[in-house]
Amino acid sequence: MRRTKAEAQATREAICAAALDVFYDRGVACTTLEQIAQAAGVTRGAIYHHFRNKAELFEAIHQQAVLPMQDVANAIFADDGPNALQRLECFCVQSLLRLHKDAEVRRRFAVVLLKCESTPDTEALLARMQAAKGESTQRLAAFFTRKLKRGVLPPESDPRLLALGLHDYMTGLFTGYLRSPGSYRMPEDAHSLVRHYFAPLRA
Repeated sequence: MRRTKAEAQATREAICAAALDVFYDRGVACTTLEQIAQAAGVTRGAIYHHFRNKAELFEAIHQQAVLPMQDVANAIFADDGPNALQRLECFCVQSLLRLHKDAEVRRRFAVVLLKCESTPDTEALLARMQAAKGESTQRLAAFFTRKLKRGVLPPESDPRLLALGLHDYMTGLFTGYLRSPGSYRMPEDAHSLVRHYFAPLRA
């Protein structure tokens, strides 16, 4: 039984790896499950055993990209210590550096940010991503609200706008780097770009 579970997990991972390759090469909208099955060396039935449809398979790729960062971010969002804002700034820097250093991370985020075209077939995928953004910014806004009440942020700060701004700023940096990595000087630019956002937040 253990070996069967291990084999099933290996098949699932092979499908995800193949989907990442095909999504990256063709774009999500132009990819079919048949193409993914061929790339993975499995049948379409094997894909349906693990995933209901292409949207669920894309969601798995999305989770592979964001979950390692999300777990760390959530721990910071729950931090009420005196250095929480500094931890958040450091997390943003490290996220950019991870993108710079890890080719697999770059491929996953390229699929999520650049390869999921807006078409009727991908409306559900994009809606899920928008919902995930909403959840993340809500947690981040709550974090900034607590920091404002503790006098860590300037009194005129708007936690909701700070949360939206930071989320979109980091998303923009990720997208910009993926499109033109040669425009950036890493690791120096990672520290400088993040510092430019956080410097005005220090009370």
